[in-house]
Amino acid sequence: MILTIDVLAELENEHKKIRNTMLDIGESFEKGNLLSGMKLLGSINGLVGAHMKFEDDILYPMLRRSFGESIDSLIDEHTEVRVASTHLAETLSNFHLSEMEQIVEGWWDIMPLLNHVDNCDTALGKMKKLSKQENYNLGEKLSEARSLKIPMLAWAKELDEYRL
Repeated sequence: MILTIDVLAELENEHKKIRNTMLDIGESFEKGNLLSGMKLLGSINGLVGAHMKFEDDILYPMLRRSFGESIDSLIDEHTEVRVASTHLAETLSNFHLSEMEQIVEGWWDIMPLLNHVDNCDTALGKMKKLSKQENYNLGEKLSEARSLKIPMLAWAKELDEYRL
């Protein structure tokens, strides 16, 4: 018997970790501690890249086939998240910004990520309607994405070296 992961629970846990880390990065901006923010971003770098790549290549196309255009807004949000992710990394490494600029730009970068995580969490409820086989297939692909350890910025820049 093959043991499979509970894809819905795994994705919800990843969303929670991403959300909490983004909030912690926001706090690092408020405290003027960019180094701490960089370390936090580094701690979820591979998780975010793999998670987003899985959503792009596997999850959203499957959900769109099953549930139609209601998934398109999540796909569109990924464009915003790509820009925000890239800018977040730049903001964290820009020690020349004033304290207020760090706070404003930092939160400006974080908000699309937080918004997407919340919207995606809502959409994950649709997964409860998928068959056991579909969930099994998703679990296999999620494991594959995780094993690639795709860096967030590689995903954000849509580098093709990572294929699912």
